[in-house]
Amino acid sequence: MLKMPQQHYIKFLREVAGCSVKEIAERVSVHWRTAKKYADQLDWNASVTKRKNRSPVMGPFMEIIDTWLEEDRLVPRKQRHTGVRIFQRQDLERQHYAHKRCIADLWEDERCKLLTLPKHGFEAFRLSAAAVNKYGEIRVGEMMVPLLGMAAPGSEVLIQTFWDRLVILNSQHQQIREVARPYTGRTVEIPWSQVCAGWLRKPRSVTHSQFLRMLPEILQAYVTVKDLAERKDRLQANGRRCLETRSSLRRSLIVWCTTLIFSHLRVRVSASSKQWIGFLFSFKQLAQVLRQFWLQN
Repeated sequence: MLKMPQQHYIKFLREVAGCSVKEIAERVSVHWRTAKKYADQLDWNASVTKRKNRSPVMGPFMEIIDTWLEEDRLVPRKQRHTGVRIFQRQDLERQHYAHKRCIADLWEDERCKLLTLPKHGFEAFRLSAAAVNKYGEIRVGEMMVPLLGMAAPGSEVLIQTFWDRLVILNSQHQQIREVARPYTGRTVEIPWSQVCAGWLRKPRSVTHSQFLRMLPEILQAYVTVKDLAERKDRLQANGRRCLETRSSLRRSLIVWCTTLIFSHLRVRVSASSKQWIGFLFSFKQLAQVLRQFWLQN
């Protein structure tokens, strides 16, 4: 393509100077066909043609994909095709290069030959043993696990170490306790009634117990008095408080169970939604009471 000054010069030589096509070609040093083209040109606007999109790979599938995308407008947003899903469907619905059959059909033929996965997932754990010390505790790494009232001092227990919890088994392989691993950030309930019972049997062990630092400072000072007789009296008082707490939980449990039983007898199928909500809320409160009662016992 010639530059614009050359095109204008050719047009000038043709229309003003009256030169022939041969003379114009010689003066501008171009082919005679090029000289004739620009000499006889009437429309100087550049022609703009519609660019054709070439899709050598997606071409055969464009119509199918457009159909899927148009149908996606009729379904909820979460059910629409993503780029990955379109690619997967294209892979499954194309023909296999060797078998000359649809890949989806081949997959269905192979599916019946596959083995089924187990219904229950396999949880890996490490099995180890530990001896219960005289304070009714076992050491697992840097963690002390209390087993007061669950295993006798000097006995041996088995420890199943899972990724998120520790399961303690007795000599008969029966589970006696389960605690969370420290790094999971979950709290562990302390059986204070059993801890107090152990302290009461051995008042001298209070100052060496790991649970002492878990008490408020005022209670630490209360149960670590130097006089052993007075210390034992104070531990007995704490034990009575624990028993009173358990008794109050039992009474609360009995009251809630009785109330819910009579409420259930009064509730009919035609009860309003408000009554059902209140009934379910009562069950939630009952579950909380049961959980506290279970942890304390």
